[in-house]
Amino acid sequence: MTGPITFEAVGYLIGMIVAMLSVGGWVLNLIGKRDKRIADMEKSLEGQVRANEKSLSEHKLFAAEHYATKDGLNAGLREMQAAINGRFDRVEATLDRLMLRSSNNARLRTPPDRAS
Repeated sequence: MTGPITFEAVGYLIGMIVAMLSVGGWVLNLIGKRDKRIADMEKSLEGQVRANEKSLSEHKLFAAEHYATKDGLNAGLREMQAAINGRFDRVEATLDRLMLRSSNNARLRTPPDRAS
């Protein structure tokens, strides 16, 4: 192309510039829409996170009010074990007394030795 610039070349050049600007505008429009969708999703997710945090804190409060702690459970088990051991001690003492009485009664009931 060594001659003067023709209107045909200028028209082609302007057409290319217009096409590139149109494509660029279209891409920027898509990016803007995508950014708006992302911002909307972020707001929605932030709302869900706040709702989950509130629900979790409510559940923690419910659990603290209605369920036993490990220390409380261990203390209760120790008390029950002590009570059960006390009952077994009483039963054992009663059995020992009964065995002592029955052995004394058995000695009284046995006839004296005839050989002597």
